[in-house]
Amino acid sequence: MAEKELTHIITDVGIHMSNHSHNETTTDLEYGLRYVKDLVSTKILRKRKTDYVSLMTVDDLFNESNTGQDYVSLLFSFKQPFYNDLKEFNLSPMDKEVNGDGIIRALLYSIDIINQFVAKKKIKRNIVLITNSLNKTELNDEDFKQAIVDNVLKYDIGITLIGVDFDKPQFQETVNQWNDLFKRLPGSRILTGDEANKLIENPTPKSIRPVAIFRGEFRIGSDLLNTNFNSRYDQSCLSIEVEGYKAVSIAKADLTFKKYGVIDDEIYPTETSTDYTIRNYSHQSKGDEGSENDYDDEEDDDSPLEYETEVIDKSQIIKSFKYGKNSIVLPPELEKLTKLENKPGIDIRGIIDSSNLPKCYLTSESIFIVGKKTTKDIKALYAIIDSLFELNAFAIARYVQRENSDIQMVVLIPTLIKSQDIKRKLDIDEDQKALILIRLPYNEDIKFSVFPNIKILKTARGQLVQDSKLIPNDELQIKMDELVSKMTVDTKENDYIDNKRLFGINGINSIGIQRYNQIIKDIAIDSIKSSEGLLKYSQICKIPDIPNSIRDKITHDSKFDKDIDELSKLINAKKVEKLPRRRAQANEVEENFEEFSLDELLNKYND
Repeated sequence: MAEKELTHIITDVGIHMSNHSHNETTTDLEYGLRYVKDLVSTKILRKRKTDYVSLMTVDDLFNESNTGQDYVSLLFSFKQPFYNDLKEFNLSPMDKEVNGDGIIRALLYSIDIINQFVAKKKIKRNIVLITNSLNKTELNDEDFKQAIVDNVLKYDIGITLIGVDFDKPQFQETVNQWNDLFKRLPGSRILTGDEANKLIENPTPKSIRPVAIFRGEFRIGSDLLNTNFNSRYDQSCLSIEVEGYKAVSIAKADLTFKKYGVIDDEIYPTETSTDYTIRNYSHQSKGDEGSENDYDDEEDDDSPLEYETEVIDKSQIIKSFKYGKNSIVLPPELEKLTKLENKPGIDIRGIIDSSNLPKCYLTSESIFIVGKKTTKDIKALYAIIDSLFELNAFAIARYVQRENSDIQMVVLIPTLIKSQDIKRKLDIDEDQKALILIRLPYNEDIKFSVFPNIKILKTARGQLVQDSKLIPNDELQIKMDELVSKMTVDTKENDYIDNKRLFGINGINSIGIQRYNQIIKDIAIDSIKSSEGLLKYSQICKIPDIPNSIRDKITHDSKFDKDIDELSKLINAKKVEKLPRRRAQANEVEENFEEFSLDELLNKYND
């Protein structure tokens, strides 16, 4: 069952929040509200009925003070947020000074109303504060500070303070006052405006249920050539019992849609089936055994071959192995010999410097490797992890997840897991160490584009063709070389040291995931239910122009367009049509969206 959670947001809207600490177009209030809007829109997308949100403003002249505090307004109380509630976060700073009760008194009042709402329910309680250093608080009063500490600890409340300009050195005195308070509040934190917005750009991965997906030996010095190898009888092999747990799992979107059939104005569900078909050609095609394979320059290769399609049963399909141009079917006794018998385990095969591992290789699901619950296995694995930390290195290993499963090459990255939420006195308050296992791609995993050699033409028998209209002349080859040189992006000098390219493991974030999350939440904030929400979104998300320094490198001259057309004609790529997966049904209606152009879509929601 999902954990019940309550988030109370206190936003300072005083005149001091109209300051522009980060840029000339964004006020401190707008900059701080970005984090809150992202937080609330995430809760809306989760659709959890046990997720409560409330919003309170401080130094507010426009809204009625319905809290009993001067210029402190509760815009909406604890409830499950929906899209229309996001409009309440479109706040603006006041245009004149307000002498109200202030954010400290509002915080104490908020703790009281949270306690009244929760009562004896088991709900996680959070408070988010948004302010800046220009706000004159009552933190100098020790009575207020002690009251906050006592109530926060009593009701187990986690506070997140977003100090929009707390990274500015001229406001260090105010920052120190807040730091003195939060040092006495375990589980609470202070974020600057930049730190809060970085959390938006790097969404926290979804927690994975700790289910062991690997149990086996972690070995150094094992004899991999011996299929009957046993680490217990090899004195030169170090063996540690370990377990593997999923760290991050790839979330795949459900792209399926339903189809229905219509008979006499009645809708019926349809069943999807897969048909296996073969083609029976009326005559032998070129390239079959016994036919002439000599290259004929005048022959029309595009002439279609006649064939009949025959539906066969799946049981008639037999697995075969490719040998040259032939397919060989093995008997069951020999087919068993094609599989390598292996047992679960991780074998270290080498050590590399952490800067020499390309980040583009780290695209597979990651697994935490930890020692089993015995002390000797945990301590032995910790010793290896400490060694990798000292060497600033990663380990390359051979990995077999289950018995007789595929062999994988993986990288083992040492990591330190900070201890959090220590609830029992018997828990050990120390950092945990683990290895992150990520599969490395084999060379066979890389899909290369195979292009025909346009300078050399041979027949099927290997004879070289000297004169053919398909062979480009010298002039065309020169133009082609110029085109390739023009389209090549120059390498950066600082990416290399002595012909060795360096890769930073902590490079840029995943742009695709970043943009995907940002678009979803931006649309949620500027909801299409509000006036011109989608139109406004399309206008503010225009792609910026490419800098001239980059445009010159990726843009080719128009004089090469003709050469590109000629080159494309030389590549004879045959179109392969995919067979239908099911038989056509009469009068089918697909439950799918209509296709709109962008203009039609915008006009649709404007009407």
